[in-house]
Amino acid sequence: MAAWATVERELSTLFWFVTQIKPAMAIQIFYSAGNFKGRADLFKAALVAADVSDDVKTISRLLLSKSIKYNECRNALEHNYQFR
Repeated sequence: MAAWATVERELSTLFWFVTQIKPAMAIQIFYSAGNFKGRADLFKAALVAADVSDDVKTISRLLLSKSIKYNECRNALEHNYQFR
């Protein structure tokens, strides 16, 4: 659970790389969403118009997918949900 901040920080760096927005602004935009679901949705939307290779888009989508699953599991542990 402690690694989550690192995951989000690295995703914000990837968001900056993919969008090619100035770093400080890209990170502010990324974190402007109030929760991770919003950040993931923002990132997915940015990938549609991003001027990067298809390989970068594919890897970014895979990382987002894994991060979403990790976040769901992390939230379940944090809030003591039972796994089914």
